[in-house]
Amino acid sequence: MYRLQRLPDWVKMVWLIGWLFGVQWASAMDIRYEQTADLTRIQLQFPHPTQVKLLNFSPANKIILKLSLDEAAGITFSGLVAGTPPQPPQTSGIVGIRYIPIDNAHGLVIVDLLDKLEFQVRTGSTRIRLEIQDRQYRQPLDNLYWRGVYYQRKGDLKTALQYYRRVVFQNRGHAHAYYKAGQIRLAWKQYRLAEINFNHALRKGCDSTRIYLYMARLYRESGKIQLAQSYEKKYQEVKAQREEAEQAKKKTKSEPPMRIKLVEATSDSLRAAETPAVADSAQLAQGASPPQKRARQRLLVYLILGSVFALFGFSIAVLHGLKRQREKFLVQAAQTRRQVAPKPANQTVNVAARKKQILQMVSQLQDKKEQSESQERDANLQAPGEEPFDLAEKQSHPNPPQEQAAWDEGAGSWSPERQKQLAKELNLGVGEIELALNLSAHHHMVHRNQNYKQQILDLLARNYSIPEIARELQLGQHEVELFLELSAKQA
Repeated sequence: MYRLQRLPDWVKMVWLIGWLFGVQWASAMDIRYEQTADLTRIQLQFPHPTQVKLLNFSPANKIILKLSLDEAAGITFSGLVAGTPPQPPQTSGIVGIRYIPIDNAHGLVIVDLLDKLEFQVRTGSTRIRLEIQDRQYRQPLDNLYWRGVYYQRKGDLKTALQYYRRVVFQNRGHAHAYYKAGQIRLAWKQYRLAEINFNHALRKGCDSTRIYLYMARLYRESGKIQLAQSYEKKYQEVKAQREEAEQAKKKTKSEPPMRIKLVEATSDSLRAAETPAVADSAQLAQGASPPQKRARQRLLVYLILGSVFALFGFSIAVLHGLKRQREKFLVQAAQTRRQVAPKPANQTVNVAARKKQILQMVSQLQDKKEQSESQERDANLQAPGEEPFDLAEKQSHPNPPQEQAAWDEGAGSWSPERQKQLAKELNLGVGEIELALNLSAHHHMVHRNQNYKQQILDLLARNYSIPEIARELQLGQHEVELFLELSAKQA
């Protein structure tokens, strides 16, 4: 003690300050970090027994601990947490540690996390160990991006923009960093810079559907209504496509969705920014299935799609072939219906000569009948002693020219029974008799000598039926049939 009094004053002052700091250091809480591939540990060491109570549950975006100290030990909460807490590892999901005193013996220790993470708390009498599962933040570039997202959610846009700039400086192709920076520029009403950032994000392959809404809002606020409407329409289309794809995935997946605690986040993943702790069902099913199984599933899908397209093409080919066969059949049928006998080269159907021949045969038959009747009548009227030739001299010609002309003129009015009987006696067709009689019934020489060949062939080429041709030319149906038959024979 005497020696201490003999020391200079400045030495005494340094010794006192060191002693005070030593006492305070010995009574302060010790914080240490440990990190593995899957989690980060925080170990809190207390100089005296301390009661610790967890005020929230996992998962959460922060861990809240309430500390209760023993007042008899003479340690206060402010003395326990004296000093600045150490910085967490750069590749962890921990933002920092805060202290909030309640009174001298009570206070809160808050561990801020980048997002909702799973954690466990292991307590002891003089220490606490926190295990935080933050595997997805091990990549330095991803960690910078998520820290920017964290500060943007908190409203610290300036700090968030600094992190996004650091991300783009290290990776020019990070689409979501441009997208988030565009959101900040739009919030600051820097429309030109926001448009540049959004366009960069789209060119780099940003897969967020809401970027089209931000583009529409940008152009609407800047007065470009047409562009705003086009991006709103684009947003609806992309959203509908995403929903259809999600529904298709839900229908085709065979395994139920599995909830996992750890999700690997990449620099190009925007969906992980929305739900980093739990992935959607499609990503979980894909992450749970082995690569070989996924390859078989893709091969099966390709085979099914190929079979569907092949069946569709085969059906189209069959329908096309049937259509061509039907058209070919219809064309052949039409040609068969319209086919007309070829026109003879140097021959004509001499209907007038045939008519004259038939009329001569009819006249000869009529003469024979009249002669037989007259002979019978003469035999009945012959007087005794008279010679038969005397009676023959007194008889006039059985069929004088006047009567023959009268018969010719009235021949067209013969009854059908009479025509059939005459055809039977002459061994001719009814059509020939009808043709000869009807043609001979015309009074004018033009009609009597008219050749109906070209008219009948023209009407037949125009798909007229035989009854229609007969009505058109005022002929009988048998006449037309006879004419066609004679024409075919001469051909």
